[in-house]
Amino acid sequence: MDKPAIKMLFHLDPAMKNVPNIVKFFRKGLHWKFEQADTADRTDWFESANEKYGQCMYAHAVRCGGVFDMTNYWRWYESKKLK
Repeated sequence: MDKPAIKMLFHLDPAMKNVPNIVKFFRKGLHWKFEQADTADRTDWFESANEKYGQCMYAHAVRCGGVFDMTNYWRWYESKKLK
């Protein structure tokens, strides 16, 4: 995602500015990789990305409601909360 698109995202949802690493998450295209990992149920991807981008994944999943259901991510997320 390019800089103007990220600026537009922050304009539409100012709270996103407060998510650590969110600019890098979008600039590197990790939001697309995250969506693909969800579709493929790649919990290994969630695990490896979680330490640095866990808050980004959560914020993106919350804000994608209605566009993507993120079923596999939410299942993985809930299993982590239980441990």
